[in-house]
Amino acid sequence: LKNVHQCEAIFRDNDYKIVHSHLNTLNIFPLYAAWRAKVPVRIAHNHSTAAQGEGKKTLLKYMLRPFAKLFATHYCACSVYAGRWLFGDSFYNSGKVHLIKNAINIDKFSYNKGIRNRIRRELHLEDKFVVGHVGRFVFQKNHTFLIDIFYEVKKRKPNAILMLVGSGELEGDIKRKVRDLGLSGSVLFLGTRSDVADLTQAMDVFVLPSHYEGLPLVAIEAQAAGLRTIVSDSVTNEVKVTN
Repeated sequence: LKNVHQCEAIFRDNDYKIVHSHLNTLNIFPLYAAWRAKVPVRIAHNHSTAAQGEGKKTLLKYMLRPFAKLFATHYCACSVYAGRWLFGDSFYNSGKVHLIKNAINIDKFSYNKGIRNRIRRELHLEDKFVVGHVGRFVFQKNHTFLIDIFYEVKKRKPNAILMLVGSGELEGDIKRKVRDLGLSGSVLFLGTRSDVADLTQAMDVFVLPSHYEGLPLVAIEAQAAGLRTIVSDSVTNEVKVTN
C-alpha cells in the first residue's frame, strides 16, 4: 500500500502522461496508482508466464491474473504465448494486445571465430566441449535439471564443460549439487557478466531447460551465434528462429 501511494504521488506531482509497467500480474499495483493519479495512458506489458513449483509466488500470479486488464488502457506482450497467458485467449484474439517482439543486435552476437578462440583460450577451454547457459539462479531457469542433464553429458563426453553465466538466490544450492555429483572441476560459475555476447561464442551448444518463460532473448542470441539451442517444452516455439 505504501508503494502504491508513493507511486500515485510521483505520477500526479510530475504530471506523467504514460505509465508502462512490465511486472507480469503485479502490473495491477503501479497501474492502479496511475489510474488514481489520472494518468491517461496505462500500459500492461507481459514478458513472462508461470509454472507450478514456486509456491506462494505461483499462487499469487494466478490470483492476480484475472485483474490484469482492470486498470490498463493498452496491452502488450513479448510473445503470443505471454499475451494469451496474461490476458486470455478471447481478449488476445480481439486484437487488443500489441505483440512487441524483443529484438537483439545481430552484429553483436553473430559467430566470430576470433572471439571464440580468445575466450576459449582465456578460460582454458581449447579442447573442451562447452555446454552453455545464461540465466539467473532462480526456480524459473531450472538449474537443478540442467545439472542432471550435464551429469549425463559428462558420462558420454569426458571433455565436457558446463558454463553458467548469471547469479541469483539459488546459486549456493546449485554449487552444492555440483560438488555432490563430483562435477566441481567441470562446471564454470562465471557470475553476472557484461560480455555475454563474447562468452556465447565460446559455447558448443546452448541449453535452456526453463520451467516457464515469456520469450527468452538468450535463446535468440544463442541462435544468432550459430549455436545448436535446446530448450524445454515449457518455452514457446516462437523462440525458434533458425533450424
